[in-house]
Amino acid sequence: MEVSIVCYIPTLEGQADDMQRWLDGVRERYGVVPVLLPPVSWNDDLTPWPAAPIFKKGKPFSGQADAYLDRLEKDIIPGIEAERGLVPTQRWLIGISLAGLFAVWAAARTRLFTRVAAISGSFWYPGFADWLESRSVHIQSAYISLGDKEADTRNAHLKSIAEDTGSVVRILKSKGVQTTFEWTEGTHFGPILPRLDKALVALMRLQRLTLDGGFTCPNRDGTLGVGGCTFCDNAAFHPGYTRGKSIPEQIEAGIRFHAARGRKADGYLAYFQAYSNTYAPLPVLRERFESALTHPLVKGLVIGTRPDCIDSEKLDYLASLRSGGAIVEVEYGIESVFDETLQRVHRGHDFACTARAIQETARRGIPVGGHVILGLPGETREMLLKEADILSALPLSSLKFHQLQIIRGTQMEREFFHRPEDFLRMGPDEYVELLVDILERLRPDIRIVRIASSVPPAFTDAPWGLLRPDALLKRLEARMKERNTWQGRRQPLRWAWA
Repeated sequence: MEVSIVCYIPTLEGQADDMQRWLDGVRERYGVVPVLLPPVSWNDDLTPWPAAPIFKKGKPFSGQADAYLDRLEKDIIPGIEAERGLVPTQRWLIGISLAGLFAVWAAARTRLFTRVAAISGSFWYPGFADWLESRSVHIQSAYISLGDKEADTRNAHLKSIAEDTGSVVRILKSKGVQTTFEWTEGTHFGPILPRLDKALVALMRLQRLTLDGGFTCPNRDGTLGVGGCTFCDNAAFHPGYTRGKSIPEQIEAGIRFHAARGRKADGYLAYFQAYSNTYAPLPVLRERFESALTHPLVKGLVIGTRPDCIDSEKLDYLASLRSGGAIVEVEYGIESVFDETLQRVHRGHDFACTARAIQETARRGIPVGGHVILGLPGETREMLLKEADILSALPLSSLKFHQLQIIRGTQMEREFFHRPEDFLRMGPDEYVELLVDILERLRPDIRIVRIASSVPPAFTDAPWGLLRPDALLKRLEARMKERNTWQGRRQPLRWAWA
């Protein structure tokens, strides 16, 4: 039986039954075949070289990982796949604690796995970071997480775990591995199952399918206003395949759209983007969101909305979708953290409203994304750097940054014509320099989804010419290397490494 992905997970001592129950639902939810590897001696089979015990009565580490990896490659994994009739196109490895150390170590020792995850990986292991620095790494992507209470210890080996993990994250990124780091609540071994779920989702390559759910906006229907925000023309950011189609038809069209452009995916996220996608009664939201989730390749939802279009009832419903196995993320249009800016662009709410919505969403365990526009009228470079500090204090999981684009026919185009001196206009190099300074101030666990936007030439004068966001990203990466800097560098010590 040919399958796309088999995910191998070393059994965690004492939690085999709980892990098996979690695994039973994984294939149905995500289309990944999970396999628990047989129990091993952790201090022996998962350690790369001998090391002394780290506890007074602990066992030494014998460093037999090479022998265990050889058994995995030649006997254990071929035997499992033959017995179950599995012919995978990809193999992943997710490990916890010493097994997380083993997963990253194996990424530099074999091409058996294409993606790995380390949950509370034991990167304190003597000499590991230096060894990894000297090796080639053979994986596409990695996910690393650490419990936020793990460094609270008197043990001399374990108290440096945040810095040691940071070194591993930095090394993987420097070797071209797409690496995601996340702080999670809890200690070294708990809670494990939610962290396994996060690791699996993070390893998946999920393509967003932009959908039009047929919603509107309180800034357009007369509730708050009729013209929308001064910068807004949704048509400039909306793909043509959504027009005049039902949600299932849009999904099929979107899959064809991305496939025609060679974009491979392990699954899809239904991205309700146009206007405010929680601005409707709950029964309407149920019908539209759940019609997307019925598609077998759709693994979850990303819901773009305004912070003043959410309430407890809607958030509880979205949390119930997550508890039922769907991936759900809410993406709020933050745009700016400054009330004077929000008022000037006719946003219709203040920043306190945004902060409340983000906090209430995160409190329910729903990942929260944000959208921010850089260069709105009246804002200075110093204000945008302060904005990064304010955003880092919020429980955000991800951020999108867009340079301000003056869209033809908008109220902002007229404002720019009359008061161009109020606008922070930047060329690509100036914008990249600003982004580097912003990223230094952002928490390193905030995932950056996008650094710039592009709209069809018919909507704007395209002051940057035909420069695409992916080309701008290469400039950003090169500039960060030139400055020897990284996201979170100017954050407090706990964060200043990733």
